[in-house]
Amino acid sequence: DPAGNPETGLVLGRMDFDVSREVEVSPGQFEKRVVYTIRFEEGRPGGGGEFELVEPHLLMFDPLTGDPTGELSARRGRCRTDQAGSGNIQLQPASLYADSFALEGEVSGFALLEDGSRVELSTEAIRQDGDLIVTPGAIVLDRGDLRLEAVGLTWNRALARLELAEVQRLTFRELAPGLSGTLSAAGGLSWQAATADRPLAGFGELRGGVVALTEQLA
Repeated sequence: DPAGNPETGLVLGRMDFDVSREVEVSPGQFEKRVVYTIRFEEGRPGGGGEFELVEPHLLMFDPLTGDPTGELSARRGRCRTDQAGSGNIQLQPASLYADSFALEGEVSGFALLEDGSRVELSTEAIRQDGDLIVTPGAIVLDRGDLRLEAVGLTWNRALARLELAEVQRLTFRELAPGLSGTLSAAGGLSWQAATADRPLAGFGELRGGVVALTEQLA
């Protein structure tokens, strides 16, 4: 440690590595597949078995196909490991939890959806713990035809369910021929996405002080 702090121990410079987890590739057959690649400018052990990252950049992949699914960058990040002693962490991909990380400070990036569309994201903090992805503060999602400005996002990957504490502004452009407008909902939004078990279109509700302005273009 250049600062001589015995609690931090190892300090790593710029590097990147793959993080994998076991996935079911066919009924009853499991294999380790890459979930994301972590790149960072500097990394060091933190408290509670976490590894702290400076200028992290995550490249995310579909573990079944290997296709890229998005990227995220931030000023700082943390990954949980399976090692309790902060001064004794040996940074190895196998020791990191693939579904446990946090990013903070000017978080930005994009996600690629199954239909090929791209959603841009910006927020100040985002964390994933298992199947839950949470942004506690303000977040902006932009797909081009849809732009969401909201507060308090929670996405449950296992249930394919989205919760927003407040919808400040949802702008839609040409969702139907000539139809554009905006929505807001002080009480938030709940949305159930379509799943393999429920293949029909998703459904949801806006709550509390809902305001809608639409414009039908000729």
